[in-house]
Amino acid sequence: MPSEAYKEIEKIVDRLKGVEGVIGIILFGSYSRGDFDEGSDVDLLIVFKDKKTLAENQELIYEATSRSDLFIQAVTLTLDELRNSPLLETLRREGKTYHSEAELSKLLAATHKPYALLTYTTRKLTTKQRVIFSQKLEGRRDGKYLYPGLLQRVGGQKIGRGVVMIPIEKQKEVVEYLEAMKVDYMIRYVWA
Repeated sequence: MPSEAYKEIEKIVDRLKGVEGVIGIILFGSYSRGDFDEGSDVDLLIVFKDKKTLAENQELIYEATSRSDLFIQAVTLTLDELRNSPLLETLRREGKTYHSEAELSKLLAATHKPYALLTYTTRKLTTKQRVIFSQKLEGRRDGKYLYPGLLQRVGGQKIGRGVVMIPIEKQKEVVEYLEAMKVDYMIRYVWA
């Protein structure tokens, strides 16, 4: 189903591109992150150049998105509304742009890359479990051999005791490991 869902999203995007005044179409939410499930909706942001064309073409947006077997949650904003929207940071962090004209591309361009800053504690683990956890997360050296850990494989780095920074697109893999080891953690998002 996943590849069929993305093909269906692309068909919808192709229909929406032809609507007058549309300057951008961005997928966000669970489908852009890849953590959707059977009940997930498809979050699509459709950006218009101005309020007039948005108002005139709202019905066409509804028609284009309602002809799908997927549950499409279409959000429509003008470029000016998007500039002041809290949704902008989410789009920069996890959005997948399907269509973007120059003005919108500039707005979406981030000069920094988003990271997940994970803080964790191993206090509930036994000493043996802590050693295993650390070696799998950070890697280990055995004589002249270096065995990379999960951090190296995902392009992350240890910031300090109990703190790692992971590229946001790789956070799921690290979170799954923390949960499998029953390690308490907290995530914050940063730009670096």
